[in-house]
Amino acid sequence: MELIEKQIFELENELLKAETRKSAEKISELMSDDFMEFCVSGNVYNYNKGDVFDKDINSSEIKWEIKEFTIKQLSKESILATYYENLLNLQQIIRGN
Repeated sequence: MELIEKQIFELENELLKAETRKSAEKISELMSDDFMEFCVSGNVYNYNKGDVFDKDINSSEIKWEIKEFTIKQLSKESILATYYENLLNLQQIIRGN
């Protein structure tokens, strides 16, 4: 299970990179067509092929860190990953706007 946890952690980190978040092709390589995300805000995000993130902002300035990462195997085919995303340079971004 440790190997799976490490692999999923690395994939989640890849999704936080600016070059990935702006590329529909890279995102589609990382996400399944039926991917769902339950956000801490209570919103539910359903992935649609072709989606990109942060297309309207300069996300190369945004640096994220994953905190409290855990996984739980729900079935043979599904694993639930839970974590918090910490914005590392929020103060720099606010000053830059």
